[in-house]
Amino acid sequence: MTWRPSILSTLSVPTTWCTTWRCAAEVGALPAQEQALLLRVGETLVLTRDQAAGSGALRGPDGTVVRPARIACTLPDVFADVRLGQRLAFDDGKIGGVITQVSVDALEVRITQAPPRGARLRADKGINLPESALRVPHLTEEDLANLDFIAQHADLVGLSFAQDVDGVHLLQAALAERCERPPGILLKIETQHGFEQLPLLLLAAMCTAPVGVMIARGDLAVECGYERLAEVQEEIL
Repeated sequence: MTWRPSILSTLSVPTTWCTTWRCAAEVGALPAQEQALLLRVGETLVLTRDQAAGSGALRGPDGTVVRPARIACTLPDVFADVRLGQRLAFDDGKIGGVITQVSVDALEVRITQAPPRGARLRADKGINLPESALRVPHLTEEDLANLDFIAQHADLVGLSFAQDVDGVHLLQAALAERCERPPGILLKIETQHGFEQLPLLLLAAMCTAPVGVMIARGDLAVECGYERLAEVQEEIL
């Protein structure tokens, strides 16, 4: 999730008079500067499919929002897989919201969690969708390319965001194609769905190689709620 402000317009500097001659200066186009969006509870944030620069909320003279803040979302699967009423979290849970409207190219989020004076959302911060079943590929082209090296040199390979047995089976098959004795598999439990599917994930992974489990406390806290982290961690153990 990234956004960039537009290049600032050329600014004209007022003419300065000196004692013996007149001198003038003009500032040219300035480089873009990273900005943060200020979000408050009750306000709306629009996530768009197009990668146009984000913009803050446009407010009227009385401070009310005329046009909500907008940011680009770099994961296209979001717009097809999310549903009304599902939760979102931004920036490791610092900002929370609920989806209030979904369309092909945009979705609207009502901010439900932020500090009393609002929270600033900066560029390149993550989005968690704990209640959404996103159809993202288990192994990307980059993953498969990395496996060529991993299969020959590594003792362990981590499966990030392990969520279902299909992902485990795909990793096992890809490793079997590359070496006779595949490395161990580390299941990284980072989502609520992965936590719920852990018994099946373990059974699938133990069929072919040594298995380990990583409790990704940061993402799990955002997904399941910080108040449940101790409970979830104990149940995984």
